[in-house]
Amino acid sequence: MASVKNKNPGAGRETKSRIAPLTKSPQRKTSIKRKRRMLNGIPLKRKVVWVYDTNSAEFKAKVKAEARQIKAQDADREGMEFIEAVLADPEIQKWWS
Repeated sequence: MASVKNKNPGAGRETKSRIAPLTKSPQRKTSIKRKRRMLNGIPLKRKVVWVYDTNSAEFKAKVKAEARQIKAQDADREGMEFIEAVLADPEIQKWWS
């Protein structure tokens, strides 16, 4: 038998398109840049921030001490404000004199 010729000569090879691809080719993971986080158009930078350990006994003791101090200051101030407000009432002034 005679050799059979392929009717489509370019069928066995891949041809490159002359049109530019619409999407970029995938890059390696190491070269991918992440989007920078922005706040009001200003780029943000990651920093380490130290904060109090709110579960520690020292922190809880300090909070209780400050709460007692604030409560004592407010009690004195609120008591005097109440007395001044009552004495400023015209009916109480009539009764008091």
